Amino acid sequence: MKKFYKNIFAVFIISLCASFYTPVSAADYVIPSGRMVGIKIYADGVIAAGTAEFTDESGKKVCPARDAGIQTGDIIIKANGEKVASCADLAEFETENPVEIEFVRGSETKTASVTPKLSNDGRYRIGLWARDSAAGVGTLTYINPDNMRYCALGHAITDADSQSVLTVREGSINECSIIGINMGHIGLPGAVTAEFDGEVLGTVDNNADNGISGVMTASADDATVPVAQPSQVHGGEASVLSDIEGGAVTAYSARIDVISDKGLRNMTVEITDERLINASGGIVQGMSGAPIMQDGQLVGAVTHVFVNNPKKGYGIFAKNMAE
Repeated sequence: MKKFYKNIFAVFIISLCASFYTPVSAADYVIPSGRMVGIKIYADGVIAAGTAEFTDESGKKVCPARDAGIQTGDIIIKANGEKVASCADLAEFETENPVEIEFVRGSETKTASVTPKLSNDGRYRIGLWARDSAAGVGTLTYINPDNMRYCALGHAITDADSQSVLTVREGSINECSIIGINMGHIGLPGAVTAEFDGEVLGTVDNNADNGISGVMTASADDATVPVAQPSQVHGGEASVLSDIEGGAVTAYSARIDVISDKGLRNMTVEITDERLINASGGIVQGMSGAPIMQDGQLVGAVTHVFVNNPKKGYGIFAKNMAE
C-alpha cells in the first residue's frame, strides 16, 4: 500500500525513527479512530534518492556522487562538518570546491569526498537526486487517553528507491478532505485522493516498522475500548473503521484470519461490506492504519492490500503496533 513519487517532495499514500519517544500505549484501553489524516514529515538529513549522470563542460558524462561511493538510500547528515537538514543546505556545497560528505548507510556512518563538476549549463553539480520531506494520506488507528499519544499506518514510511525506513526530524498529522477515490481492481490497487492543508492534529516524532506515532494536540473522542491480546484474536467476523466515504467514521463488516503473532503481518483481512466494496473496491491506499474491531475490542489495523484481490489485505495486531 506504499507508493512514493520520485521528486524532491516525496508523496506517500497509503503510507521516520526519533531518538527518544514515549511508547504509544501500555494502556489496556484506547480510543479507536479510523479517521484519515494528512501526514507531513521532514527527514533527519537528506535522503539520496538516486545518483544521476550529467554532461560536464567538456561533453563527458560524469557523476561525482556515485564515483565517490554515495549510493541510493544513504542519508546525508553533514557536509564539511556542517549539519545538512534540507536539500537547500546540500545545494550550498555544489561549488568548485571539494566537499566532505558524512552519511549514514544502515547502521554505519561513513564519509566521502566529492568534487563537484561544472555541467554544460554552467552550474556545479554532484549528480545526486535528493529528498528531505514526504507527505501523504494514512489512517489514524488509536489514541492512548493517558498521554494522548497516537499510532497510525501500521507500517513504516520508507524511501521509494531504497525501501529504507526514514528517520524523522519533525512532522505533523493534519485534517484532510477526501476529494476522490480511485477504485481498486485486480492488479491495480486503488487510492484515496485528499487535500490536507487544514488544522494540525498532532506531531509525528517516530517512524518504525509497526507504524508512525506522536502526540495529539487536537481534542479526541473520549470513548475507549479494550485492546485485545493476540491470543484473544480469532478468525471470523470483524469490522474495519474508516471515514473513506466522507463524514463520520463508519464500521464496515469484514472477516479476519489469524496468521501469526510474530512479525508484522499477523492476519489477513477481507472486506465483506458491499458499501465499502462499491465505494472503493475494498482496501485502497490511504486505509493503512484503519482499525480492526472484533468482539468489542481493538484487535489491529489494516496495513497492506493484496494486489491480486483488492478486497483482501494484511493486518497487524494492535499490541504489536504499541511495542
